[in-house]
Amino acid sequence: STLGDWLLEEGKPNLALNEYQVALAMKPHDLAVAYYRVAHANHLLDDHDKARKNVLIALEIAPHYRPAQKLLLETIKTQ
Repeated sequence: STLGDWLLEEGKPNLALNEYQVALAMKPHDLAVAYYRVAHANHLLDDHDKARKNVLIALEIAPHYRPAQKLLLETIKTQ
């Protein structure tokens, strides 16, 4: 979601998370990116369990998706 990305850039991960969840509920074409965006917002909100869960879903869909691989490593480091 472009709005979600903008909100994230503006330092508003809680609002971005809401936008990403709405976008995900609409069953977007690229589900891996949608789950990654939700995971990224969760990670910025220090909800590492949800971040890890969503990034793993993104990687199940697209195992070679580099941003999701990097985020998974970050979530592991914060355990």
